[in-house]
Amino acid sequence: SGAELHDAEHGWRDFGPGDVAVLVRTRQQASDIKDVLEARGVPSVIAGAGNVFESEEAHALALWLAAVASPGSDRAARAAAITPIFGWSGDDLGRLEAEDPATEARWSRWLEALSEARTTFIERGFMAALRRCMERFDVSRRVLELERGARRLTNFLHVAELVHAATTTERLRLVGAIRWLEERSADPTLEAEGAELRLEGDEDAVRIVTVHASKGLQYPVVFVPFA
Repeated sequence: SGAELHDAEHGWRDFGPGDVAVLVRTRQQASDIKDVLEARGVPSVIAGAGNVFESEEAHALALWLAAVASPGSDRAARAAAITPIFGWSGDDLGRLEAEDPATEARWSRWLEALSEARTTFIERGFMAALRRCMERFDVSRRVLELERGARRLTNFLHVAELVHAATTTERLRLVGAIRWLEERSADPTLEAEGAELRLEGDEDAVRIVTVHASKGLQYPVVFVPFA
């Protein structure tokens, strides 16, 4: 818009979405505001939106770990594959049932990757195993192309960091990592520190904040649509 702001440290600078906050009372109001802003092409993030262990991406990581732990289980491999993170669809699995050669070859690569991840986990740890699998299937690029892709990837990597920290500090093996993640997904209060959902695009997005978390005084421009 060409608008500028003045701050004591840097003088005049361009005004951007990161200078704006919208104060709301409830998570539903926050979600409504985010939908409206996204429909108009305005980047936004909800601060304090909840616990990352309650996210769909935490569930996807748990399914991946279960598949890695059970390389002979077709059911576990399918459950992990069909998550948005790893990108298989119901149609893909249908083509697999129909013995489509290209899909069968893709499925063989997926099973091979799960087996490889199990070996890597044992030899080099959780994060090395996950990173190798993500690189092999170009997960980051593909997830970012999805609706809310930045949020999905942020959540997934956030959960992965927490699992990695737990496996390192508590010396958890594969079964222990699965149990640790399952326990926190079932009861997110078990893990408070570091588990709050992170913001994606921190510097260039409108902050949507509940009045319980902030009075908005740190933001140059504040909207209060539900006053």
